[in-house]
Amino acid sequence: LRWVHNEDLPALHAELIEIGLAEDGAPTISDVMTCPGADTCVSGTCQVSLGEDCNNNGLEDSCDIAASTSRDDNQNGIPDECECSNASIIVAIPAAGTLDARVPHPIDDNSVAVRQGIGSPNTYTGGPEPITIDIGLSGSALLACWDLCETGIEEVQQGTPALDPNRILSVTEGSPGVYDILLERPISAGQWTTITYLGDVSGSSVVSYASLPSDSSADGLAQQGMQGEPDSDVWQWIYCCFQLTCTPPHGDYSCDINHDVSSWNFMDLGRLADLLQGFGTYIVWEGKMLPSNTCLGGQSMMSGGTLAGAAELENPSDRFLTYLTTTAVPPGRSKEDLFMVIRVLTTLHANRLPMDEKVTLAERLQDPTLTFQTKFVADMIPDIAAALRK
Repeated sequence: LRWVHNEDLPALHAELIEIGLAEDGAPTISDVMTCPGADTCVSGTCQVSLGEDCNNNGLEDSCDIAASTSRDDNQNGIPDECECSNASIIVAIPAAGTLDARVPHPIDDNSVAVRQGIGSPNTYTGGPEPITIDIGLSGSALLACWDLCETGIEEVQQGTPALDPNRILSVTEGSPGVYDILLERPISAGQWTTITYLGDVSGSSVVSYASLPSDSSADGLAQQGMQGEPDSDVWQWIYCCFQLTCTPPHGDYSCDINHDVSSWNFMDLGRLADLLQGFGTYIVWEGKMLPSNTCLGGQSMMSGGTLAGAAELENPSDRFLTYLTTTAVPPGRSKEDLFMVIRVLTTLHANRLPMDEKVTLAERLQDPTLTFQTKFVADMIPDIAAALRK
C-alpha cells in the first residue's frame, strides 16, 4: 500500500484480517497499481467494486476511460456505451435492405476522395449521403452507441491500393432522436454493410445495405443478359427505369446508375454497360454476386424486382428483335432518348453475341416482311445490321 511506513504494516495487516480484507483478491481491489487511488490506471487490469461500473465488465468506469477501453467523447467521466438510450430503430433512410446499383466512383478515378454511395462523407456528387436512423430518443449521438460490420473489403483494380476496412466517421443528432451517420467512405461495393444500434438491450436493432454496381434488378447478381438471362440488369433498367412498365426495386439506387442525381436516361444505361464490362477504372462487375450477410448470421436478403415485358424471351436475339419491332417512345421521353438507348443496346449485342448469332440477327432485322411500331426505329435498322456484322 502506498504511503504506509514499513513499521506500521504488521498492525495494518492484523486489522485487515479482522475485517476480511487480508486475502489475495479481496472484493475491493486486486491490483492497486492500476486502480483509482494509485498514480495511474493505464497498465494491467483492475477488478473493483468500490466505484461505478456501468458496463458491468468488472472494471471501474474511470479505469475503462483511462485505459481507452471505453470512449468518453463528451468527457463527462461516464463510458459512452453507458449513455446510449434504451431504444430500437424505428425507421432508416435509405430503407433497410436497399441495394445500391450505382457507380462506386467516376469511370476515370477510383480514389477514396471521390468514392460515392450510401454513407459517403464526400461532396463529389450531390454532397454527403448520410444514413439517417430514427430511434425516437435523444442522447445517442456517440460513436460508442453504434457499430459497423462489413462482409468484406471492396475489390479494386489490380495495381490500385487496397482499401482499409470501413468505419463510422461521425454520428450527429438532427431532429430529436434522429441520427445522421457518415462513414469513413461509402459502403463497400460488392459487400453487405450492417449498422447496429448498441443501445437496444434486445440487440436486434440493425440495418443492412448492399452495393453491387450495375445490379439494377437487385437480385444479388450482376449480369448483362447476353446469355439469355430473363432477369438481366440491362433489360431490368430498360423496362423499369426507361420504359417505366415495372417498378424499380430501389428507385434511384436501381436506376440512377451514373450517380448524377438527375433523371434516368440513356447515360445511366451506358454507364451500366461500362460497369459490367469493366471499362475505365471499374473492375468487371459481370458475374459478380453478393455474399450472404455474415454480419447477420449469413441471411439471404435479396428481394429483386419483377421484370416486365421480357421475362418470357430467353434468347437475347429474340429479345432485342422484339424490343425493336414493338417499342414506342415512352411517356415523358423523347425520340432522341430512345435512339440513344437503342444505340447502347446495339453496342452490347455487337460486343457480346457470337459472330454467327450476330449475322443471323442482322439478317432477321432486314427481313422485308418485318414491321415496326415506330418509324424512326425502322430507319435505324440498316445501321444496326451493319454494326452487328462487324
